[in-house]
Amino acid sequence: MGKFASYGTDRSKGTKVFCITGSAARTAVVEVPIDITVKDLIFKLAGGVREEKI
Repeated sequence: MGKFASYGTDRSKGTKVFCITGSAARTAVVEVPIDITVKDLIFKLAGGVREEKI
């Protein structure tokens, strides 16, 4: 496993791919550590929610 296993948690190793679309400020396809939170996906990677959707 090597580098792949260095991401994530003790119980859940590796990464996961997410597609961010819809009301996000920036749409993207990202590969992130498996232990990332949905909040971090939306606000750190996608720039939050588009202004007109608030």
